[in-house]
Amino acid sequence: SDQSSTIGSGSQLLVITNTLLDAPLWVRVDVDGIMVFEGNLPKAAQLSFRANDRFRIRVGYAKALRLSFNGREIDSLSGAASDGTNTIVLRKE
Repeated sequence: SDQSSTIGSGSQLLVITNTLLDAPLWVRVDVDGIMVFEGNLPKAAQLSFRANDRFRIRVGYAKALRLSFNGREIDSLSGAASDGTNTIVLRKE
C-alpha cells in the first residue's frame, strides 16, 4: 500500500471517494478525535485515512460520498439530513 497517499496511522483504514464527476464535495474527517481534513474533495477524487480507534466523517452531500471502512462499503446515506448533510462515526471493531 502506498503510505504517501494515506493520512494518519493505525490499523483502521478509511477510504473516501467523491463519486461526482463534475463537482467537488465538501468533507471533514476527524481521526481519533483530531480534525485531519476539511475542505473540498475534487471531482472523482479519493483520499485514504488511518486511525487507531475512530473516524468521524461530516459530508455536505451524502449521496455523492462513497465510504470504505477496512475494506467494507459503508452506507453514507443512512441518517442523512434532508439537506444532504450527514455525520458518520465509524469505530474499531
